[in-house]
Amino acid sequence: MVISSSLSEGCISMARGTDLIGVVEAAYELEKPTSEWLSGLSSAIAPWFDRGRGIVSAEYDARDAEHMRLHNLTGMNLSPVRSRLVGAGVVSAGEDIIERLRWESCGTLSEKLGGAPTLRRFPLLTAASALFGTKDILGLNAGDSTLRGICFAAPMNEVAKTDVRFRMTWTRVAAHMAAGFRLRREIQALELMEGAEAILEPNGKIAHVEGLAEEQTARVALRSAALALDRARTRKARSEDPDGAVREWQALVHGRWSLVDHFERDGRRYLVARRNDPQAEDTGKLSLRERQVIGFAALGHSNRLIGYELGIAASTVGTHLKTAMDRLQIDSRLELIRQFKAGRL
Repeated sequence: MVISSSLSEGCISMARGTDLIGVVEAAYELEKPTSEWLSGLSSAIAPWFDRGRGIVSAEYDARDAEHMRLHNLTGMNLSPVRSRLVGAGVVSAGEDIIERLRWESCGTLSEKLGGAPTLRRFPLLTAASALFGTKDILGLNAGDSTLRGICFAAPMNEVAKTDVRFRMTWTRVAAHMAAGFRLRREIQALELMEGAEAILEPNGKIAHVEGLAEEQTARVALRSAALALDRARTRKARSEDPDGAVREWQALVHGRWSLVDHFERDGRRYLVARRNDPQAEDTGKLSLRERQVIGFAALGHSNRLIGYELGIAASTVGTHLKTAMDRLQIDSRLELIRQFKAGRL
């Protein structure tokens, strides 16, 4: 196996010349059963995450920290016993630890919890260390402000941390995984084309449009996104600038749509734009976009990253946060997030 992330002096970083777009493409493979889809994603991220001890993946629902639920637990290169041990360790970690983990995107367990000594709070990890030599876990959380998504855990034989570039790159990739997960839930009983608000050719030409996609600004955004997506998928972009390719392919278009491949029987390819922005409970106090932005801010994401996840400008993210604070008469971003987490918004 070729490792495409390096581990030196206990720090995991990205290696050069690695194709990240293949992982993004795997996130939008919507026709596979969930377990097969998760296995495919585990295989796609393995060059960066598998430290020789396999990867466990699962669908999760962390809306209730006291009763976190895992579904479709899947192990790659792990025995069923080890896979279940990792899953049981996550679920039984304790409310205070789960509260930290469910808001984090990427990193090792030790760095998220404040260092190696904290790992002793995990009885099952202590047992795994004694039985299998597992010292730490490298994780990826592909969720959104709804606190539902998919997660990946790769056991490690030493305690380590991740560098800033590694975390930022995989947080962007995780945004696509979360988008793919939302799409899968939405269209399980539908045809991909059913309910699509736009259909585009790969060159950006619009073949069909309806609803909000008919607006001129939306048409421009969809065309630009289609062209950016094709640029990101070129061999040159994949090999010479994988981080740039991922940045080019935003997780949402115009704050609303995901673009997904659709192939006709004759092999002709189209891009289907489906609404896929994360939904949030309407309390009557804030707009949907404001609730979405606050939800991502509560995940610890910067305005720039939130803009990437929602397909809007970072300055627009800042405007939504300020408008929400003014409306609620809250003086700081920290207090806004605190009240969101407490369910008061």
